[in-house]
Amino acid sequence: MTVTRRTFLKSGTLAAAALAGNADAKASEPTLKVGLVGCGGRGTGAAENVLQSAPNVEITALADVFPERIEKCRKVLSSHEGFKVDDARCFPGLNGYRRLLECDVDYVLFCTPPAFRPDHLEAAVAAGKHSFVEKPVAVDPVGVRRVVEAGKKARAKGLGVLAGTLHRYDRKHRETVQRIHDGQIGDVRAVRSMRLGSGL
Repeated sequence: MTVTRRTFLKSGTLAAAALAGNADAKASEPTLKVGLVGCGGRGTGAAENVLQSAPNVEITALADVFPERIEKCRKVLSSHEGFKVDDARCFPGLNGYRRLLECDVDYVLFCTPPAFRPDHLEAAVAAGKHSFVEKPVAVDPVGVRRVVEAGKKARAKGLGVLAGTLHRYDRKHRETVQRIHDGQIGDVRAVRSMRLGSGL
C-alpha cells in the first residue's frame, strides 16, 4: 500500500468521518488537530499539504527555534481556513516542541533539521501523538536505532509514524526502477542523479 503524508492524514480523516456516520456533513466530522514543529520552508510546505488534504484538518500549534520563522509561517498559512493558531500556541526556542506536545493535537509534523528528529519522535511517542517525520529521520546509526525503537513503542501504543519518503512510493518512480531492474533500458553503466531544492 502506498502511504504519503496526504493519504496518511486523509485516510484518518475519512475513517473518522465514516465512524461519525455521515461522511458528507462537515459538521459531523471530527476535526483533526495538527501541530507543526519546524516552521521553515519545508515545514510550511508540509503544513500547506495538510491543510489541503481534507476539509476538517486544522493546524493549531507551531514551534520553531526561531520566533521569526514562526511569524513567517503564520503569514503564509493565515489565508487557509484550517489555520487556527493564536499567539498562545506559538512556541519559540529549543524546547518549543515540548510545549507543543502538551497541546491538544492529534498529529505532529516534524520538519526540523534531522539531527533533532530522534529526540522529537521519542517525545511525541511519550506524549501519545501520531507523527510525521521528514527524511532523513536521523543522521547517524545511534539516531536511527533510537527512531526504530520509538517506532516500536509507537506501534505498541497504536500510534502512527510516517516518514517523508514519498518519492520511494510514487508510482512513476517505482515503475521506472522496475523497468531498470527488468533490463528494459539495457545494462546500466553509470547513473547521474540531481535533486534541486534548498538546503537545510
